[in-house]
Amino acid sequence: PCERFRELVSGRLDGAIKSAEEDELVVHLKGCAGCSDHHDRLTQVVNTLRAVGPLAHGPGGLASRLSSIEGR
Repeated sequence: PCERFRELVSGRLDGAIKSAEEDELVVHLKGCAGCSDHHDRLTQVVNTLRAVGPLAHGPGGLASRLSSIEGR
């Protein structure tokens, strides 16, 4: 059962889970030390990466090419 909640942790950090899933995750985190630890560690990594910002830039036009591929 914890595998699903670990996926929800990632979704939560991306802002991609529904409020019902959020509520379910919060309840699970209160009762599961392993998932709570996973949440805390992953949150710390994500916050650190967001604070650092991009370290490298791809070649010119890469973002628009990727966007066009994604839109297909």
